[in-house]
Amino acid sequence: MASIAEKVGGYMLTKGVGKQEFAEMLGLDPRQFNKRLTGEIDWRFTEVGKIAEIVGCSLDELADGKEVGQ
Repeated sequence: MASIAEKVGGYMLTKGVGKQEFAEMLGLDPRQFNKRLTGEIDWRFTEVGKIAEIVGCSLDELADGKEVGQ
């Protein structure tokens, strides 16, 4: 099952988006974003909704463990 962090990382890699840029898209400080990516801090539901919007999938697709777009 792909985690949210893995899906975010895959999106950043394929789109050439850096951590700081993605953090800004979410309205997060880059340090807070990094802590969420590493699992040190849990994602907030509103952030997960924004992530789904950014990567172009539904919340169900983001949570189902499949790669985005499959």
